[in-house]
Amino acid sequence: ANTTRKARATDRSEHPKTPPGMEAMTLHPAVAFEELLPKEAELIRILKAELAEGRKVLVYVRQTGTRDIQPRLQQILKDAGIKASILGSIDPQKREAWIDAQVATGTRVLITNPRKVETGLDLIQFQSLIFYELDYSLFTTWQAMRRVWRIGQNYPVKTYFLIYRNTMEDRALTIMGSKVKAAKTLYGDTAGSALANEAETSDLMAELARQIL
Repeated sequence: ANTTRKARATDRSEHPKTPPGMEAMTLHPAVAFEELLPKEAELIRILKAELAEGRKVLVYVRQTGTRDIQPRLQQILKDAGIKASILGSIDPQKREAWIDAQVATGTRVLITNPRKVETGLDLIQFQSLIFYELDYSLFTTWQAMRRVWRIGQNYPVKTYFLIYRNTMEDRALTIMGSKVKAAKTLYGDTAGSALANEAETSDLMAELARQIL
């Protein structure tokens, strides 16, 4: 009897009751672990098409910290027959040399956070960009796009943005597109500096929140 009472007491402490007025919510995975999310399937489709044309591709993701999605992307690409490398915690001064070494050994797809390459790197080995997730900094997005469009690039550059329709990132991309277009119209090739100033004076997330509200 004593053992039973102790077990029940432990059970109550490990599973506290939901406070009055609150409702417990269970969030189930969108797909089974071995299944692909729609974005993942589209990523593979685009990569296969780009690689078939002999183009190397940069894949930009935002979630590279606590909820790092890079290893999963690397694995599903490997399962699809695509070799991809992840730009991890490498000293900024050594990143360009590391990337060159990866390309030399057969890497055709590089997965990274755009903030790791937003300044100081010439990545003309790559000809296509895929923003798998948006970075909500206009300046970071602009600079990440410019990494492959540099002197010495001999191929037309392609940029893809993967978004889910009717979501916050859909709205955000629309806002970002209009701001980039306005900056390029006014400042031409120096639009990056204008976007940096814009980032200091206007909060894209605040504008996004206003639109939603």
